[in-house]
Order: sequence, then C-alpha cells, then structure tokens
Amino acid sequence: MKKLTVILLSALLVSAFLIACNKNSPSSPQAEQATATPIGTFTVTPTITATSTITQTSTVTPTVTLTATMDCGIKFGSNSNSSSGSSGPNNLYAHKFTPNAETSVTALSIEMAAAGKYCIGIYSDNSGTPGSMLAWTGVKTAASAGWFTSSLSTPYILTAGTDFWFVFSADEWVPGSTDAAYTSYSRYVGGETTIAAIETAGVMPSGGTWTTFASYRHHLYASGCSY
Repeated sequence: MKKLTVILLSALLVSAFLIACNKNSPSSPQAEQATATPIGTFTVTPTITATSTITQTSTVTPTVTLTATMDCGIKFGSNSNSSSGSSGPNNLYAHKFTPNAETSVTALSIEMAAAGKYCIGIYSDNSGTPGSMLAWTGVKTAASAGWFTSSLSTPYILTAGTDFWFVFSADEWVPGSTDAAYTSYSRYVGGETTIAAIETAGVMPSGGTWTTFASYRHHLYASGCSY
C-alpha cells in the first residue's frame, strides 16, 4: 500500500511539472518572436573616405638675352688733313647727312685754320635745308690752328633714315677738301651771322634762306656710337 502511494505521488509531481512547463513555453515560434525582449541597443556609424588627387605642373620660361653691337667712332663728316679750300668767317655753313642706323652723337669736331671762336650744331631738316637747332656745342675757343673737339652736354640720338644737318660758324677760316668725303654744302644767305651775335643770343639761328654750293666738304665731323 505504501509503495502504491509513493508511485501515485511521483506521478502527480511529474504531471504538475509538465503542466508548469507548458504554461511558460510559447505555443509557436511566432509567439516566441512576438514575446521576445530586446537585449541591447546598436548604433550604426557610417565611415566616409575622401580621396584627394593633387596634380602639380611645372612651367619652364626660357630667357632670351639680346646683345646690341655698338659701332663707335667718327660717324659723319670729314676728318681729312688735305685741304682743297676754305670758307670765310662769320657765316653759317651746313652739311646734310642721313644715318643708316640709330646713332648717339656725343661730340662734334672742326678744323680751324687759325686761333679763334667757333660753334657747331645739329639741325633738323626743313624740306631740303636746315630747320631748327636740336643740339649744339655752345661757342668754343680754339687756341691755335688745328682740330678741336667739343662734347655735347647730353648725347643726341639720331633716328635711322632721317635727314639731319651739321651747321657751324667760326670767326676764322675753316678748311675743306674734295677727297672721298666730297659733297656739296649749304651756306646761310639770310645775312652774316657773327660768332659774337650767336654768343650774345646764346643759340644758333634757325630757318632762314640757304644756298647750295657743289664744291667740297668742310673739315667737320661727329663722333658717337651706332646701334
């Protein structure tokens, strides 16, 4: 009897346990999913990767050096020592010249037959005769016969292909020649212009009337550099 009682109690305990388990278990997978409790919070952080491409370009600039060649010395006129005649004092005489290259004139020279005063100027062209004075030496004194050179206060630039004139006056005779530098010359006929009058005026006269003589070139020249 006691053994039967123990068996019945054991069976009752097993039945009670099974009933309890069935109450706590979901009836289906869907029910299990519906009653599931979240176990944590997840944070999604996107990662952005930036790609930068730098292109470097090197520029090479060539340097060009231009070297000007200067030709310096006597540029226009005659430096002859052989005289074929001479022109009298106290008047203006002129020779035309046309540079074939840009030229910087720095000094003007003249041969005097005796001691005295002189002046030399560079003039523009006025339809075939001397126009306006552009630069000059001022009135200078020659202590004896011979060649004398006077520097310009500022070098004067002559434009290539443009006509210019050398004009001079002296109170003594100035030699001339008919050598390789032979050319005609022009003489101012607006009246005698003395060195004393030029010295008082402080400038050589411009314009006026000129007469051309085809005889020789006076001993007169310009020094400087052509480019």
